[in-house]
Amino acid sequence: MIGAFFTIPPGNFYGLERLELSVPVLQNPDLSRAIKTAIKEELRHFRAFQRLPRLCTAVITIENGIHLLAFRIPWRQLTKLDMINTTVRPHIFLDALSSSAPSLKDGSFAIQLGARILWPQRLSFAS
Repeated sequence: MIGAFFTIPPGNFYGLERLELSVPVLQNPDLSRAIKTAIKEELRHFRAFQRLPRLCTAVITIENGIHLLAFRIPWRQLTKLDMINTTVRPHIFLDALSSSAPSLKDGSFAIQLGARILWPQRLSFAS
């Protein structure tokens, strides 16, 4: 069933303006690990979010360690990015921020520094 989602071709969500993406951790550790591995493999070929000319807002919650940029959304056109429920390491935060920097006006992030989480961080950019 999960495989069907990853076969959606680009262009099917042409009018999408807001994307809410959530990838939770499952209670069963073995199943959670297996699902994470399957998702990472499928994301290598996933392109459904690449052609979204109207997308300007993304709310992303990834709890299982999959890299944000693997979903291949059009980061450079986002004006609002909410990742407050996704704790990321500084280098992943910088990847997401630099990918969306040309257009980003509002962002919410949770950044992990070692065992300490800087929670929450909200950034607003003047136009």
